[in-house]
Amino acid sequence: MFKNEINFIKSVFGKDEIPLHEPKFIGNEKKYLQECIDSGFVSSVGKFVLQAERKMTEITGAKFAVATVNGTSGLHVVLHACKINQECEVITSPLTFVATANAISYTKANPVFIDVDEKTLSISAEVLLKFIKYNCKFNGEKTINKATNKHVKAVVVVHIFGLMGDMIKLKEICDQYKIILIED
Repeated sequence: MFKNEINFIKSVFGKDEIPLHEPKFIGNEKKYLQECIDSGFVSSVGKFVLQAERKMTEITGAKFAVATVNGTSGLHVVLHACKINQECEVITSPLTFVATANAISYTKANPVFIDVDEKTLSISAEVLLKFIKYNCKFNGEKTINKATNKHVKAVVVVHIFGLMGDMIKLKEICDQYKIILIED
């Protein structure tokens, strides 16, 4: 099913076993890392952090970009900015690293796991729509889970193994039911 993707990854790493979290240095990474070490800025500030934030605003058109220490803290910041709390549920994928559920739990919200699409390995738009249709009520302003009476406030889409979720369909569904769409 993912033969082309697997062959590409194997060609990048030059071996048959595909490491899940092993970095691959193929350019100037060592030079830039040494520059960071020499500058004394190896954490959350410095030339490269500012450069990355600036570049991200250029790429996305966002007014601001804020680098965080890791993906978990970045997702936590986004959830907090969206006012996700103990009265909320956040739908996400069961096919992810535990950090996604942890970030949701840090806000005291309930993570709700729905099935993934076979082609994208991300949240299935079809399953999301069925979940909302059969398990929730929409009052024109909020989508409420009928079983828990909690506000289904966000969907966190996890893009995994270089594959993108069907963002067009997922955005249409989230817009229709006034649910915040977040990408992890």
